[in-house]
Amino acid sequence: MVSEISFTALFFIIQWTGILDKFVSLQSLILKDNTMNEYVDFYMQRCLQVATSIDDKSKHIILNNIKAINYEEAVKLAKTIIIDDNKRKLLLSEEVFVNDSTLAQYLEREELDALKLWRLSVLLYAMIMGCNVAELSISVADQYLDLFNHLNDGMKVASIEVVGRLPTETKKGKSSTKTKKFTISSQLLINKMKQAYLELQDDIVTVDNLKHYTIERITTMNEIANKRILNYYFAQELKAFLSKYKGGKMSSNRKKLVLYILYLFGRFKNNVPINTDNYRALMRDYNKSPIKLSLFTVNGQSFPLILLPNPEIEKIRSKYRRFIEEM
Repeated sequence: MVSEISFTALFFIIQWTGILDKFVSLQSLILKDNTMNEYVDFYMQRCLQVATSIDDKSKHIILNNIKAINYEEAVKLAKTIIIDDNKRKLLLSEEVFVNDSTLAQYLEREELDALKLWRLSVLLYAMIMGCNVAELSISVADQYLDLFNHLNDGMKVASIEVVGRLPTETKKGKSSTKTKKFTISSQLLINKMKQAYLELQDDIVTVDNLKHYTIERITTMNEIANKRILNYYFAQELKAFLSKYKGGKMSSNRKKLVLYILYLFGRFKNNVPINTDNYRALMRDYNKSPIKLSLFTVNGQSFPLILLPNPEIEKIRSKYRRFIEEM
């Protein structure tokens, strides 16, 4: 559960709700040939993530409901993708995907159908691009732990600078504020302040505080700066489908298939080598910084929300955990 949200974040979520209107259909996905919908149906049966509503514990919400996405709008989105292979730039389409000779080789080994996979991939891509993404900022508990870690490392505090704004009165009698700052350099006073600070640990570093996050901003997956996050989220969903549909471990061919689909969807530039090393590197990123899929509620309406890990927060907390474990 997210504990804090700024007005800007609220504006983003309301604005994005309007944008989603053109992607989301209230009816079930309808395709002209239902036999071509086999992979989509399987994904809906076997690969769903379900969360319990924050307000109504008896209500369950599907976080990755690709059947709520309008297929035709998803195809329009896919058709804006440019495949860049150094020699040419090609717009993605159903025809390009289905007739790709390299893709055909990977699919033949797995006995998979290109058109069925196209329909699944298009919906997964649209779902991921439209996901609400929350970028986390340092919370009160994290700020405390950061200084605690430094003091525990033996940091010598030579002085403490206090910066604030004081109310002042102008010559015309109007009230105003002026920035003031002063420095505390007395070692006796600094030591007293440090001791008082360390004694706050039990009040600030609580299980409840560490479970809550402060949101810096909410945007969409398409807008975040780190496109690699989008890549491994897309790869993870494809992997989930292949692992359950075909069974067994992810073979070398399946790993290359996942990367090649990402390539066709414009995720790699200049024809990055499709090999298992690149696949492992992509999944290593995912394992190091797992994406947390959660629920976000505005005015009683719940939205799937991805909490992006903040490396600075993880570093601060892991260092504090090591200190506690070594005590």
